[in-house]
Amino acid sequence: MPKYFVDKADISADTIIIRDDNYNHIKNVFRLTVGEQITVNDKLGNDYQCVISSVEQNIITATIFKTYVATTEPVTNVVLFQSLIKGDKMEYVIQKAVELGAAKVVPIVTTRCVVKLEDDKKTRAKVDRWNKISEAASKQSGRGTVIEVLAPMKYTQALELAKNELEVNLIPYEKQVGSGIKSVLQSISARNIGIFIGPEGGFEDKEVELAHSYGLTSVTLGKRILKSETASIAVLASLMYQMDEMQ
Repeated sequence: MPKYFVDKADISADTIIIRDDNYNHIKNVFRLTVGEQITVNDKLGNDYQCVISSVEQNIITATIFKTYVATTEPVTNVVLFQSLIKGDKMEYVIQKAVELGAAKVVPIVTTRCVVKLEDDKKTRAKVDRWNKISEAASKQSGRGTVIEVLAPMKYTQALELAKNELEVNLIPYEKQVGSGIKSVLQSISARNIGIFIGPEGGFEDKEVELAHSYGLTSVTLGKRILKSETASIAVLASLMYQMDEMQ
């Protein structure tokens, strides 16, 4: 059953108003019509099973027949702190992070980032696009809410955020000896976890040292050097598996 995200303001006691991209997707892509069922989410973790009751110009009205808390959200709260990377790789990471169950994606600016977002207007446009990609991935993967992608922040700001809001924070580092990802994950019982991923050139040594001063644990992902986008997916998938979020 297709799933769509709408603002809470468009949901009343027994009806939901559907507009814009969702309208186009329902009417012109899936070609659904009156009497067919859809699932709508209020972006706050609640699902509504509905029947389409009318299709008008630019607006679809659906009648609610069942409401329940979405069951697809992981118990483990994982925040991905992803260093900015080139081209569509950042978009790919966001999409896959949402599919795998990340609760939030925080783009970070580190020393070796090739991508520079210095213009406020361009940055806002980029963040808007990232959030549209996140919403599409949330819809496709059946998430219980739309996963937020924050505006890029400085590395030190991200470290401060992680220290204050999360219980355990990991930073994969190619020079790390011992502390393999498997053994580290097996030792974690916390459910609020941050993952810091470096850019194309990796983290500088001093950045990892700074991370340690904020309480982060550096881990190795094995003998091979992974690309930034590969490392993000590998760590997220390993973490979700270890936390029994793939049952």
